[in-house]
Amino acid sequence: MSGGPTALIPTADFAWFGQSSPAMVSVPAAFLLGWAGSLVGRRRGGQTHAPEEDPLAVDALLLTGRPLGP
Repeated sequence: MSGGPTALIPTADFAWFGQSSPAMVSVPAAFLLGWAGSLVGRRRGGQTHAPEEDPLAVDALLLTGRPLGP
């Protein structure tokens, strides 16, 4: 994005990390933030779906486009 001869903005250099691959930082950070978010979501929510919804029926509808029942 910036700082290199083939970058979109070659004259500016606003790199946060000293590496050329931000995946070294962003992949572990995303994993840890996702894990922390799943813990916080469990504490708040209680139920993950409405009582009248069947998770298998919703999955079947999303995958096939048709309801599970007759």
